Amino acid sequence: MMSKLTLRSSRTVAADRAGAKGTWPSRLAMLALIAAAFVLFAQESPLRADHPERYVVEKGDTLWDIAARFLRHPWEWPAIWQVNPQIANPHLIYPGDVISLVYVGGEARLALSPGETRLAPRVRELPADEAISTVPLDAIEHFLRYPRILDEAAYENLPYIVDNAERRTYAKIGDETYARGLVAAEGDEVVIARTNFIYRDRFTSKGERKHRESKARDLPRWRTAPHDESERPMVWRWAQSIGGMRGKVIGVELWEIGRARVLKSGEVSTLEILSGRREVRAGDRILPVEQFAYDTHFLPRAPDHVPERARILALDDRHEYAGQPNIAALNIGQSEGIEPGHTFAVFQPGEKIQDNVNPPAIPIRGVTGTVTLPAEYEAQIMVFRSFEHVSYALVMGGGKEIQEGDHLRHPAARL
Repeated sequence: MMSKLTLRSSRTVAADRAGAKGTWPSRLAMLALIAAAFVLFAQESPLRADHPERYVVEKGDTLWDIAARFLRHPWEWPAIWQVNPQIANPHLIYPGDVISLVYVGGEARLALSPGETRLAPRVRELPADEAISTVPLDAIEHFLRYPRILDEAAYENLPYIVDNAERRTYAKIGDETYARGLVAAEGDEVVIARTNFIYRDRFTSKGERKHRESKARDLPRWRTAPHDESERPMVWRWAQSIGGMRGKVIGVELWEIGRARVLKSGEVSTLEILSGRREVRAGDRILPVEQFAYDTHFLPRAPDHVPERARILALDDRHEYAGQPNIAALNIGQSEGIEPGHTFAVFQPGEKIQDNVNPPAIPIRGVTGTVTLPAEYEAQIMVFRSFEHVSYALVMGGGKEIQEGDHLRHPAARL
């Protein structure tokens, strides 16, 4: 009896060994697949390695800040945000809300935690202006409220201030001023605006590199509050005449400096200045009051397409280089489908240098001793307002400063 038991046990062991021998390669393959899947998940996961499981929104937070706590790329927020149908405006987030990491169908999602916030499950009744903004409002508010960008033809047809009452050089609140070419009824309110900058798209011609190397550094640049108010008219005239500023005009920027009421209409209309950030003078333009409602709650996201010619046109406050949180003007706008929230990676174009290591021994047509270095990643920027051919964007960080003429690419680009 004992021998049978022993014999049967030996056969079982032999069979197990044979089975193990036959299945070991497949087990190795399975483990390799699991490991590869884990690595792939780690590479493709939008989450940061140190992401929190939940976060309580605080006053002063921005959507970009919150996205950066959870995601490797904040502009991927729309892909992972779980909309709550119980909330009237599901994209608005308020101080006190609790954002938690959840999994839906095995995929990571961020959502307002039901039962933990003061807002669920009832419909939100808080005003939108109490919700957190996408970016710091104080950094962009002036660029949302005061500038307008018109095409060249529309600008040329604007009515303008021809003189002030009593031939004064400057007129202030309560003074009268005279406008020519204005078609408006008595009692109408109008905007008085000052020409600030002419945007010229110089980045589609062969002279782009030459412009980057030779642009005059002593010219007044795009800015909103010059220390010397007398400098501002020169921006227009110099921009028209300096050869280094050649290029197709894609927009004329004007900034609102005040409001006025029409007292008497005619070939030359009489206006009373109601409010103002600057004194009015001859040459200022007249615009209709625009009912523009800006939205600071847009979602950061990648654009569907980045035009090959997309460039940084100008930097605010006369900066030669700019970092976070400066503002840049781009040579793309609504006509290219650009909207608030679109995010871009900024690259400095590679410099063309002389190859002194292995230059051509004999000059051959079409073969030179120069080589272009690779473009270098500098920063992320996000559009917060767009016009027909020009957009404003805020520098969101990235480690390096940007400059005029830098290239724009998809926000995920790094090489």
